[in-house]
Amino acid sequence: MPRLSVEEVLGRLERPVTPRAGFAEALFDALAKEFESKRQVPQEGRRAELPPTRRPWTRIAPLAAAAAIVLVVSIVWTFLPRPRSALAVVQEAIRATQSLPPFSATVSYSFTEGSEVPGTGTYLVSYKNRSEWRIDVDERTGNPAGAGNFAEESTCGFPTYFSAPGDYVLSDGERVGLFLAARNYFFSRPLDELCGSPLAQLTWEEPFAGSQTEVFNTPVEAVEGPYPLTAWRSRCADSETFPDEQIAGRLAHHVRCGEWELWIDATTGLVLKVVTSAYVVEFRQIEYSVVFAPGVFAVKVPESACDRGTGSSPDDPQTCLTTGEVAPMWAGPLLAGEAVDLSLARGRPVLVLFWSDFFQPQDLPRQALGDFQVAFEQWRGRATLISVDTGPGVTEQTARDVVGREGYTFPVVLDGFDPFDPQAVARIATLWGVEGVPAWVALDAEGRVVDVKFGRLTTEQIDEMLSRAGE
Repeated sequence: MPRLSVEEVLGRLERPVTPRAGFAEALFDALAKEFESKRQVPQEGRRAELPPTRRPWTRIAPLAAAAAIVLVVSIVWTFLPRPRSALAVVQEAIRATQSLPPFSATVSYSFTEGSEVPGTGTYLVSYKNRSEWRIDVDERTGNPAGAGNFAEESTCGFPTYFSAPGDYVLSDGERVGLFLAARNYFFSRPLDELCGSPLAQLTWEEPFAGSQTEVFNTPVEAVEGPYPLTAWRSRCADSETFPDEQIAGRLAHHVRCGEWELWIDATTGLVLKVVTSAYVVEFRQIEYSVVFAPGVFAVKVPESACDRGTGSSPDDPQTCLTTGEVAPMWAGPLLAGEAVDLSLARGRPVLVLFWSDFFQPQDLPRQALGDFQVAFEQWRGRATLISVDTGPGVTEQTARDVVGREGYTFPVVLDGFDPFDPQAVARIATLWGVEGVPAWVALDAEGRVVDVKFGRLTTEQIDEMLSRAGE
């Protein structure tokens, strides 16, 4: 093989190499030749001068040490771990969250400028495992629909989002419950596959919004591994990795996959921050391995709250009134400019009709008004009949338009609310827990609930209700 100088050997070693079998032989030959060339040869006619007494290897040692160092560095460099891909970080996180420890946290969300549902909020999270958790609304501003981005997976078929301070949703592993503080309503239903945790995306139980389309458009034979990972494989085709950062006091891997920028807990795999073009969700504080007090996840009706069942079946209670018990009294201004106080109607039967001018004349809630007008005229002087116009956007003007156009003369109490204010409620309908119109409530002379009915009633049915209330 050709002989190489030391400089040539070192030059080749400046880059990572895989050591070859002839390396040691080549190095030895090169060093020996260099040593021979440096030896002093005696000139003719002069006495040879012997070199200082030194062992030959003492000259070779420094060069050999340098070569060895370069060799070790090259080998170490060859086997050093390379930066992981974004998909590899996601895969590792999905595996890590399979043993996610219990934690409590404060989580904030906000919508980016220009979002169709502007708003911000803060949630208090208690997480024991994937089937036992609780989310409390701490602060909330903006459009209540904005809460859906964080909360929609836990609506579980309930008729509304939780979105106002004091509201909460929780699961005990068998049932899930929803409490709406402003209305004092409590809903519950069995926990099933239709009811997911609001943390399902942050714990990698399912992909973030938009991934269903990705997976559903993928041929079945192409889907491999967990459902979330299937979506992330395509997303991370366009990805970046960034230096680790601190989020909520935790070391977090920072990656981008498509439009999703993620900060992932380096130890537990929990997604601590998400940034998209529409919203930002971020953990502000988190504590792991928490031991929760007994009852934190118990699904039960709060004291004095109205149990609304699942809120999604005709068989569920539609009011919070109980037959035979005295109904809560209320008072309010009449459309005619006077006022009504239900407690002053004691001594005679009362019939209250809940309707809404929100509907069109051909709709059921509006059709009931003609029947109510007939009963109002027939029972004049023998019973008190009052109507309550309730619903989103109900105003004095909209009520006057309906009553004036049809020539109705029965009393009308306004009970509207702003649908974009999560703390605004229909005061009277909420007090009685009335959901759905038309609703008919009959009270006896002592204010006790005699009967509650929904839908359009015939004149005979109305007469029967009032007759029973007058007994």
